[in-house]
Amino acid sequence: MDDEEPLTRQIFEIGMSLDKLSIDELEANIDQLEREIERLRGAIGAKTEAQSTADSFFKT
Repeated sequence: MDDEEPLTRQIFEIGMSLDKLSIDELEANIDQLEREIERLRGAIGAKTEAQSTADSFFKT
Protein backbone atom coordinates (compact mmCIF):
# COMPACT_ATOMS: atom_id res chain seq x y z
CA MET A 1 0.00 0.00 0.00
CA ASP A 2 1.09 3.59 -0.54
CA ASP A 3 2.82 5.34 2.35
CA GLU A 4 1.07 8.58 1.46
CA GLU A 5 -2.34 9.09 2.99
CA PRO A 6 -5.05 10.19 0.59
CA LEU A 7 -6.59 13.56 1.21
CA THR A 8 -9.80 13.20 3.17
CA ARG A 9 -11.48 16.34 1.86
CA GLN A 10 -11.58 17.39 -1.74
CA ILE A 11 -12.55 21.01 -2.19
CA PHE A 12 -11.75 21.21 -5.87
CA GLU A 13 -12.97 19.44 -8.94
CA ILE A 14 -11.39 20.08 -12.32
CA GLY A 15 -13.58 22.39 -14.35
CA MET A 16 -15.70 23.57 -11.43
CA SER A 17 -16.67 27.20 -10.96
CA LEU A 18 -14.11 29.02 -8.83
CA ASP A 19 -16.35 32.00 -8.04
CA LYS A 20 -17.45 30.81 -4.60
CA LEU A 21 -14.04 29.69 -3.35
CA SER A 22 -12.03 31.92 -1.02
CA ILE A 23 -8.42 32.85 -1.65
CA ASP A 24 -7.39 30.36 1.07
CA GLU A 25 -9.39 27.61 -0.63
CA LEU A 26 -7.89 28.44 -4.01
CA GLU A 27 -4.37 28.32 -2.52
CA ALA A 28 -5.17 25.01 -0.81
CA ASN A 29 -6.34 23.64 -4.14
CA ILE A 30 -3.11 24.71 -5.79
CA ASP A 31 -1.10 23.00 -3.03
CA GLN A 32 -3.17 19.84 -3.38
CA LEU A 33 -2.79 19.78 -7.16
CA GLU A 34 0.97 20.41 -6.98
CA ARG A 35 1.37 17.45 -4.58
CA GLU A 36 -0.69 15.29 -6.93
CA ILE A 37 1.41 16.37 -9.93
CA GLU A 38 4.58 15.37 -8.06
CA ARG A 39 3.02 12.00 -7.18
CA LEU A 40 2.07 11.45 -10.82
CA ARG A 41 5.56 12.40 -12.01
CA GLY A 42 7.03 9.92 -9.53
CA ALA A 43 4.79 7.17 -10.89
CA ILE A 44 5.80 8.03 -14.45
CA GLY A 45 9.48 7.88 -13.44
CA ALA A 46 9.06 4.50 -11.78
CA LYS A 47 7.17 3.07 -14.75
CA THR A 48 9.72 4.47 -17.20
CA GLU A 49 12.54 2.88 -15.21
CA ALA A 50 10.71 -0.47 -15.05
CA GLN A 51 10.03 -0.34 -18.79
CA SER A 52 13.68 0.46 -19.52
CA THR A 53 14.81 -2.46 -17.35
CA ALA A 54 12.38 -4.81 -19.08
CA ASP A 55 13.43 -3.57 -22.53
CA SER A 56 17.11 -4.16 -21.78
CA PHE A 57 16.40 -7.60 -20.34
CA PHE A 58 14.52 -8.81 -23.41
CA LYS A 59 16.96 -7.38 -25.98
CA THR A 60 19.50 -9.83 -27.28
